[in-house]
Amino acid sequence: MTRAQQDTDTIELKIEIAAPPEIVFKYFSDPQRYRAWMGDASTIDPKRGGTLTVAFGGGPTAKGEILEWISNEYIVFSWGHGGADASQVAITLERHERGTLVVLRHSGIRSEAERQGTAGGWRYYLSQLSSVTWSEKLKGRLDNLVDTYMQAWNEDDDARRTKLLSECVADAAWLSDKYIRVCGSGMINAHISTVRPMMQGVRLERNGPIQQCHGFAQFGWKAVMPDGKTFATGIDFCEFDEDGRIRNLVGFWRE
Repeated sequence: MTRAQQDTDTIELKIEIAAPPEIVFKYFSDPQRYRAWMGDASTIDPKRGGTLTVAFGGGPTAKGEILEWISNEYIVFSWGHGGADASQVAITLERHERGTLVVLRHSGIRSEAERQGTAGGWRYYLSQLSSVTWSEKLKGRLDNLVDTYMQAWNEDDDARRTKLLSECVADAAWLSDKYIRVCGSGMINAHISTVRPMMQGVRLERNGPIQQCHGFAQFGWKAVMPDGKTFATGIDFCEFDEDGRIRNLVGFWRE
């Protein structure tokens, strides 16, 4: 195949996932995780020469054979629905400063219409790979992370507040709202320490469930006075780092 042919019959897609390659590759090497990613009816025999399937809802099942396999780095497999439509998929996992850069190249796709449709499908599945990785990483932790952050705002003791923030906030985290923009858990702690005497018994509480998407989350909060009345409400948006701590939080007050 010439270089020109290779370029015209190939699609390439990339996505960054905030987890190391050793974690991301588990969605190829662990059949249970593979099903969580590709769907309950999909299968994989995780080894060179093994087979894999992707069962599309209401559509034909794609099948392939694993041609190359380097754990935590590289997987190549054939792809097709039977007959003469077989093509080839190569997925590379590259260590990245924010986790893993996943590069997918699907070659041997004959027509532009097929390439567009296939690219749309792989965009969905790569996005799902990011989603299931984050869901597993934050499973059982998300409520505790946010509630620990809320607890830090209600803590008067500097040492205890420092410990609480270390559990939920990254060392170089940003905090931004209408009154402050600071960087670093130490500066966030200093800001809370300054604000606490002004709160005069007001407590911050989470207001409703937390929504999480690809390592970003939003949650409501309310400021409750000692008599139980709500003083103010708002919503916070945050981004988590690869360790699952808050790296960036932006707060909005509802006037």
